[in-house]
Amino acid sequence: MTGTGRKRWGRRAGVVAVGVLAAAGGIAVAGSPAQAAPSACTFTWGGGKSLTTACAEGDGQYRTKLLCGRTGQIPSRLTYYGPWVAAGPGTRSVATCLAISSYAISGSIEAA
Repeated sequence: MTGTGRKRWGRRAGVVAVGVLAAAGGIAVAGSPAQAAPSACTFTWGGGKSLTTACAEGDGQYRTKLLCGRTGQIPSRLTYYGPWVAAGPGTRSVATCLAISSYAISGSIEAA
């Protein structure tokens, strides 16, 4: 590449980099206010068929997600969800395995 070609490429790369930075800055400026995800969460298993979650701190909403198994049936795994609730003291979301002969396998929290 000649010296002139390098200079042109260098200018183009500089313009592209500035354009990318400007676009990223525009996205950051247009974003919503920061929110803290639900935190200080506890999990309580209920008799092998349910899961209760409680998140005492943070903003936004959360719900319980529960994976349940079934013996000898198709589908052998089903997912159940508790209601969406606002994070804060005294709130909880409960998901229960509703299918016949089902049992809890694992659980988690989904935040919105």
